[in-house]
Amino acid sequence: MLSKYNHLLANLVIFANVALLTDALNELASEGHRIDPEAVAALSPYMTQHLVRFGLYHMDRTRRPKPLTYQVAFEPETVQEEGEEGNEAVEEARQA
Repeated sequence: MLSKYNHLLANLVIFANVALLTDALNELASEGHRIDPEAVAALSPYMTQHLVRFGLYHMDRTRRPKPLTYQVAFEPETVQEEGEEGNEAVEEARQA
């Protein structure tokens, strides 16, 4: 049972890190920076330096998470607003 919990926790950390990295990359692109796909490919989603293993964490159950953005804009002019626009582009790419 502990093994399944550890896998779930690792997957949650990776998922949260990917969401944060995507937001950070899109913010850089919106500021006019060019995002190099090779550099993005070298990023690891399993970063744990920011975690405190036995720390105290406050969970705000009333806070709603913001919508996920699934697209990273590699060219500054392709940056889209958060939300459904990015998700539609991902779906179109999957269907192609």
